[in-house]
Amino acid sequence: MEQSYRFSDIYGQNSIKEHLQNAALTGRVSHAYILNGEKGSGRGRLALTFASLLQCEQPQKTENGFEPCGSCTSCRQAAGGNHPDIIPVVSGSTGTDGKAKALGVEDIRNMRSDIRIKPYKSSWKIYIVPDADRMTLQAQNALLKTLEEPPAYAVILLLSTALRSFLPTVLSRSVVLNLLPVDDAVLAESLADRTGLPVRDTLMAARLSHGNEGRAMELLTDESLIGIRQETVRFLKGLADMPSLDISEFSAAVSEDFTDIARSWFRDLLVWKSTQDPERLIFQEEVKYISNAAEQVSYADLEQIRQAFDLAQQRRKTGGNDALVMELMLLTIRDILHARNTEYTEHRI
Repeated sequence: MEQSYRFSDIYGQNSIKEHLQNAALTGRVSHAYILNGEKGSGRGRLALTFASLLQCEQPQKTENGFEPCGSCTSCRQAAGGNHPDIIPVVSGSTGTDGKAKALGVEDIRNMRSDIRIKPYKSSWKIYIVPDADRMTLQAQNALLKTLEEPPAYAVILLLSTALRSFLPTVLSRSVVLNLLPVDDAVLAESLADRTGLPVRDTLMAARLSHGNEGRAMELLTDESLIGIRQETVRFLKGLADMPSLDISEFSAAVSEDFTDIARSWFRDLLVWKSTQDPERLIFQEEVKYISNAAEQVSYADLEQIRQAFDLAQQRRKTGGNDALVMELMLLTIRDILHARNTEYTEHRI
């Protein structure tokens, strides 16, 4: 199914959209851009929208700025993924798992050979490089030769999640555009428009995603993620009195999604403890439970829990056994909650 690209369909990122629209309007287009943001932040859609605008035969000035018309031959080709002058740059080799390898020097050399050929039908020839931060150093050095003396018609859009992976010389020859989290309310409204769900439900997804539009949509529509969220809440409600064996069994199958949701749960306890404002909670439907749970823990307890999450994250990054790391973290949190629950109950009695 063809999908037209318009900046007005991209929520948030207003400064980046304005920058790209003005570049197209004035013709002051850089030869290299790095669109940097986490997975699901909309880097790819921004790149394709900018490419569509540059190639559009009848660009339009609207209340939302300069937009591709969506109806000319170039726009239709861009929407169908078959525009001859919008070229994806992907690895030509795969690993044993069947997934594409990081871009290597041969991939960039192939792009450099192609870039010498003038555009087929337009003023620009645009290369979109997904996962550009995974390029090998040899590939980046090969790319650098093009960035130093690019053809006048060439535009290279590098999509990245980690700027630190680039050589300083590549960064210095590119316009770096950092995508920011979308405001919760703005994202919730856009999700409600797209899904037909009430804003109350989409607001939870917006906050759980930390302003990441792609992630928020997954949280709303992916049945497995919906199940993980519900199971995480049930687990955390019972964690304070949970036997160690049950925690160990649970840890063996836990996912990164659980960690993100669990962090947000304890974030809500802190928010309630600080503000008593239900509108600021992610899990608003659990306000009664959260208000009671927040009363039973101290700020120091919540700081210790945050540190437990951070320590687990560090251990996983350094190659620790995921199940064991998660088990140790959950046991630590269980002991903090259990001690406070016991103290709270004895105090009430």
